[in-house]
Amino acid sequence: MKQLTILFLCLFLTTIINAQSVEIDDSINPEWRQSGDIQFGTYFGYTTNILSENTNFNDEDDFSGNSFLIGAQADYFLGKNWSLKARLNYEKRDFGNNIDVDYITVPLAVAWHFGKNRRWHLALGAAYNASIDSEMRSGFGTDLNIGVIIPISKLKFFIEIDGITQTDVLDITVTDSNGNPISNSSLNSNRSSLNIGILF
Repeated sequence: MKQLTILFLCLFLTTIINAQSVEIDDSINPEWRQSGDIQFGTYFGYTTNILSENTNFNDEDDFSGNSFLIGAQADYFLGKNWSLKARLNYEKRDFGNNIDVDYITVPLAVAWHFGKNRRWHLALGAAYNASIDSEMRSGFGTDLNIGVIIPISKLKFFIEIDGITQTDVLDITVTDSNGNPISNSSLNSNRSSLNIGILF
């Protein structure tokens, strides 16, 4: 019984010491964010935009083009490893073949911050895509991005790869020479971007 009591006390003291060391480490590393912290940022991105059919496996039939986006973001940290990331983008999506659409997108994601200094992040969530003055549908899609913070002097720059996918953005009806419908298909929108920005 005495040996069990001593073993329990040793385990208890070891747990307390480890917990205190973790708290000390948290306070030592100035790059780690604490629960309740908010970090803002702004960025510019070069985009690749693709329209493809749901059942089409031939990339040659896709509509694609390149354009740009600008945006701002806010991270609300739940701790040093997790945050809720909200963004607001203006996107000029050029799909080629004179298909040029302006979008306002609002991605909301859960971000995991990792690495020794928590400079890397991986985020997954949803994005609302609002089409401006276009026949393309507005709606929700999935959002995925990965990025890294690059500190230069006292400034915090970041670079990331971001992608948004939305299904059934446009219906297409193929007709014969007399105008009779032959087939119907629905197009999906895929947007990927390389973003560069600054945090403050």
